[in-house]
Amino acid sequence: MRKYAFFIALSSLLTISWACSKDAGVSPTTTDTGKGGSLARFAIVGNFMYAVSDWELKIYNITTPNAPQFVATQQVGWSIETMFAYGRNLFLGSRNGVYLYEIQSDGSVVRKSFYPHFNSCDPVVAEGQFAYSTIRSGVECRTRDTINQLEILDVSDISKPKSLSIVKMTFPIGLGIDGDYLFVCDKEGLRILNVADRKNPKEIHYLKGIDAVDVIVLDKNLLIIGKEKLTQISYKNIANPMVISTLNLK
Repeated sequence: MRKYAFFIALSSLLTISWACSKDAGVSPTTTDTGKGGSLARFAIVGNFMYAVSDWELKIYNITTPNAPQFVATQQVGWSIETMFAYGRNLFLGSRNGVYLYEIQSDGSVVRKSFYPHFNSCDPVVAEGQFAYSTIRSGVECRTRDTINQLEILDVSDISKPKSLSIVKMTFPIGLGIDGDYLFVCDKEGLRILNVADRKNPKEIHYLKGIDAVDVIVLDKNLLIIGKEKLTQISYKNIANPMVISTLNLK
C-alpha cells in the first residue's frame, strides 16, 4: 500500500478542501459531503469528519473547523480499505465485502447491512439508489483467486443490497460515477461505461495508455491519479473525452 500513499493522501486532501468550502452548519442528514476518490479513508458529511482504519471509524465534529472535536470511535468491520459517503450513508469497502452504514443526527453510524464477496480488494462508490464496486485479485489483495470485475448493486434499501449486474474487467482499481456514466481505472487505462440500464451496462470508451489508479469526478472533469502521473480529462462531450492536462508525480 505504500506506493499508493500519495494519491490516497491527495484524495483525502481534496475531500477535506472541498467540504470546508461549504457551509459548516449543514446537517449530516443532507447530501452535502466532501468530494474524494474511491480509495479515500476520509469523508466529511455536514458537521462531521470520518476516518477509517482497518476496523475502526473515528468521528470528529468540525463545526468549528480550526478546532475539531473528537466524538467517538466505533468498530465497523474487518479489513476495511476504503470509505465513500453519499447522503446519509457510508459505504465501507473491505477485502471480504461492502459494509453499509447510516449516519445518525449526532454523527454516529449504524450498520444496516453487509454485502459479501470473495476475498479481494474492493473500492466502492454510490449515487442515487445504486452502488458500484470493483473487485480485483493479486498479492496486495491477499488472494490467489482470479477475480477482476465490476459489480453494480441496488441499494435503494441499504438494509438489503441486491446485485444487478457484473462486468468482467482486467485489473480494476478506483472508480467514479456521474449520473449515467461510470469511470473505472483498469490495468491499461480508463474505462467509461454507460450505466443507464444498471442491469446491462455498456462500455463506450476504453482510453488506453492513461496512468489510472483512482479518479475524482468534478464538474464534467476527471482528475485521474496514477502511480506516476496526474491526468485531467474533460468529458463535457461524452462522445469525445479529451485529455486537457498531465502532471508528472515523480
